Amino acid sequence: MTNISEIQTQFLNSIFNNDENIHPEIKVTTISAKDRMKIYKNSTFAILIDVLKNSYPVLYQLVGEDFFKVLATNFIKQNPPNKCDITNYGWDLPKYLSNLEQVKDYPYFADIATLEKNRQQAYYADEKPSIHAEYLINPPANIELTTFDFQPHVSLQKSDYAIYSIWLAHQNDEIPEININSEEYLLTYRYAMNIFTMPISLADFTFLSALKNKETLQNAVKLAQNIQDTFTIQNIFMLLLKNKLLIKN
Repeated sequence: MTNISEIQTQFLNSIFNNDENIHPEIKVTTISAKDRMKIYKNSTFAILIDVLKNSYPVLYQLVGEDFFKVLATNFIKQNPPNKCDITNYGWDLPKYLSNLEQVKDYPYFADIATLEKNRQQAYYADEKPSIHAEYLINPPANIELTTFDFQPHVSLQKSDYAIYSIWLAHQNDEIPEININSEEYLLTYRYAMNIFTMPISLADFTFLSALKNKETLQNAVKLAQNIQDTFTIQNIFMLLLKNKLLIKN
């Protein structure tokens, strides 16, 4: 008799790999073992396709229903869920898209998917005790040598394409004309259970990236000033504090 672990493996292989080794374990009534497994497979794929559609709504609109279904089906076959909780399922889709031959003429698709993934991750990420705006009233000595950590929900993204403009346009009924070949730099974060994505300047992006990479405040400012010699810290640092994006070491 096949043990339960082997049956579970065969069951999964039947759904995702069309393996028929499970069939002898299925009690046949009016429906054959093959047809029963087909019902399970179709139901499983329908649920997972729906999960991906909800996670990547703008990508879904861009590629259309038919192509998205094919894309999602192939992704699921190659990347089946590895745990019962599918809340985070599909976060590898941007990487999958970046290597997909069928969309090589649309390289911004992967970046759009990354933006949507970052927003999903921001929603589910932990929240840690933050540094408040009052921090600047009585800052530590040698603050310029301080390093900072960010909330887990904070992400930065650079794209060679106008992905934020595309994403924003798809939040409205009317889609304006967009210059797709326009570099954009984005900051995504959560505040009061709302997810925000905002475009930032290259200098701000450089500054924030340096902080995330554990550069001191002083070095981060210098790197930003190499990009824009008039860069000042006030606005972007206040945004970090106001939205509680920095955490206590």
